[in-house]
This record gives sequence, C-alpha cells and structure tokens, in this order.
Amino acid sequence: LTLYTLIHNAVDSGVPILGVNAGHQALNCAYNHAIDRLSREQERAYSHPQEIIVDSDDPLLEGIDRLAVQLTNGFLVLPQSKQARRWGQERVKPLVEFDGGVLVSTVRGETPVYGVQFNIQPGTEQVFRNFFEMASQYLERR
Repeated sequence: LTLYTLIHNAVDSGVPILGVNAGHQALNCAYNHAIDRLSREQERAYSHPQEIIVDSDDPLLEGIDRLAVQLTNGFLVLPQSKQARRWGQERVKPLVEFDGGVLVSTVRGETPVYGVQFNIQPGTEQVFRNFFEMASQYLERR
C-alpha cells in the first residue's frame, strides 16, 4: 500500500485526520494537489512568525481571526489557481491561503479531515484544540 492509499482508506472509513506539516502536504498530494519549495524570500520571511488574517467560517478555525505562523520544512501546497486540474482535487477545499501557498485545508465530507502547514506554536493552539473537540464529538456520534 502507498501512503496515498492509506490516506484514502482512512478518509473513506471515517477516521478523523489532522495532517501537520508534511502530513498536510501528503493529504493534499493524495488528492492530486501539487506542492512546491518555498522561494528564498519566503524562507527568510517564514523563519519568523507571520501574522495571517483568517477569513473562514469553518469549525476548525472557530474563534480565530489571526494566526501567527512560522514554517520550518521549506515546502507549501500550491493554491488552486496554480494547480493543473486532476482527479480528486475537488475533494480538498483550501481554507487559509497566504503568500502563494495553502496553509490550512480540509477534505470535504462528514469526517473531520484537515491539513495544517504549521506545528503547535504560540498563535496556533486554538486550531489544534478545535480539531480535537471536533474529532471527539464526531467519534461520540458514530
């Protein structure tokens, strides 16, 4: 089995998923979204936390109007405007885009399945709290 098959099987089986950093990239790649290396300018900018305005009503981002994000692995999921159209892409919805990349995305469906391009760090804790609350509620209903 490939990693992408494992991701598809988990999503289709109703397993809540939160892909973090490379997990976010793998989740997006499993649905044919491309990733790209950060430019040198982006690497320099992201070596310090960047404040990002959040404009989404998704439950993952409830109570959050700004994120302070610092990236460390050098890659970003490309926004849909820079993607070639391929099978499966419609299942993934970008929730937060910033500076040429997708920082938060979700796989459409009833199961909480998300990817974030950052670790738990000052300014992102609420995202992780929201996910664990959503996943707990989802699993209790099953």
